[in-house]
Amino acid sequence: MPPAFCAYGDKVVTTLESVLRISAPDTFEFELDTQTGGAHTGTACGHFGDGVTYDAFNGNAYGATGFWGYLLSLHEAINDWTGLASGGWPTDWWADHQSAFPNLLDFHVMSSIGVANNDPNLKTAAAAQKARFYPKGDSFDAKVVALDNVFGMMPGGDGYAGFAHMFSMQAADGLKWDGLGVPNPNVKRSEYVVAYMSLAAMQPVLGTLQGPSANSGGDICNNTPDGTVGDAPYTCSEANIDAIANAHCAIAANGSPASALSSLRSGNYAAVPAGPCGASCPGECACDAAQHCVAHWLGKTTTGPTAGPLVFSGGDQNAASPAEWDSGYFKGDCGASSVPIGLSQRTDLTSAHALLCAPNSTFTGTDVTTLSDVANGDHRRASRAGDWDFGYFKSECGNNEYVSGISMNPQTKKLHGLRCASANLASGGTANCETHLVSQEDRGDTSYGDWDFGYFKGQCSPGKVIYGVSTGTTTGEPHRILCCGF
Repeated sequence: MPPAFCAYGDKVVTTLESVLRISAPDTFEFELDTQTGGAHTGTACGHFGDGVTYDAFNGNAYGATGFWGYLLSLHEAINDWTGLASGGWPTDWWADHQSAFPNLLDFHVMSSIGVANNDPNLKTAAAAQKARFYPKGDSFDAKVVALDNVFGMMPGGDGYAGFAHMFSMQAADGLKWDGLGVPNPNVKRSEYVVAYMSLAAMQPVLGTLQGPSANSGGDICNNTPDGTVGDAPYTCSEANIDAIANAHCAIAANGSPASALSSLRSGNYAAVPAGPCGASCPGECACDAAQHCVAHWLGKTTTGPTAGPLVFSGGDQNAASPAEWDSGYFKGDCGASSVPIGLSQRTDLTSAHALLCAPNSTFTGTDVTTLSDVANGDHRRASRAGDWDFGYFKSECGNNEYVSGISMNPQTKKLHGLRCASANLASGGTANCETHLVSQEDRGDTSYGDWDFGYFKGQCSPGKVIYGVSTGTTTGEPHRILCCGF
């Protein structure tokens, strides 16, 4: 075995633990098999790990030394890790008869390790593995391409965090795919998996999976045979996927009652009662017009009162009236009868991500002004707490005003504007002020749960809302929020 593989093997384990947020239950063992050809999960001793034939490490392929050894050991490790989340993944597209998900993660993880280790051989291997499955590649697979398109649809384009969130939600609901009471493959099994994938993406992904999507992606859940005798093709239903996603949201909103969880786990998602909006409605969900906690894409985010996170890093999530308060910029605004109490950003500190809104009839959303170009200097209509973030640019709405919305530059991702709205506030909204960092996890109230999974969140303490935001003087990214009582 090449000596360089030992460091690579360690990095495979730590990378999968990090990006999928699932810890290894034991020491992971890489086994070198004596037969020629093949790879598998598990070891001959029954330990947590995988085995790869010794000849996979000889020679090179696609311009990369030891290509097959590096690839196969990673590929089977990915299967081990997804097995920790659940067994019984759909065999016709996720893994086994067809292995689109491990094939997808292969090139992403290999690339991440190659970049982290500054290893040109691994970078070459990663690029080659991706090219194999894309159009004109020697193993073109529309399913792999479709999943790669979904990878890019995850919030902030962070596919790792998105799929980690998917596994986290599934684990929290206690779902095991083999517990659904259906064979594998089966349409209901796939609809469940697609529902949780959509929840993680905060948007429907079925159309992308079915195709045709970018780069000829598709062929999942669209009645395309998988080529295995006995596997009947099927077409997934968006209505069923929506209902499964809504059941997840309702269970969280209702405090995770055992009877509802049992129904969901057994495949009887239609028996799960609706759940109300409120603090227990999780971040991947939103409120509909009837004030039920539903999947984010089915929620009412264009008019208030808005509850939950508004992800505005990829486009407007804007309930303001009038709506156009910062032309040409991505806007997140809570609108009437709702108020921002939290702000999140990417963990690499390169972009704000979501605004957390809480229903409150005190806050009318009536427009006063927009503080513009906030990443290039102080813009303060009041001075509630002196120099509340020394060394950073501070923007702050005036007395009897609060921050209703935040905008960012679509290209640079720097913050651009704060929309100030009026309200009749005790002491003008200047009492009991505090600040919370957005450059790390700093929540003054955890009752909303992890409302933007995989992102740093700054959040006001109970009874306080956002009146100001500071930015880095060179980065233009959010640093702190100013929270005061009302």
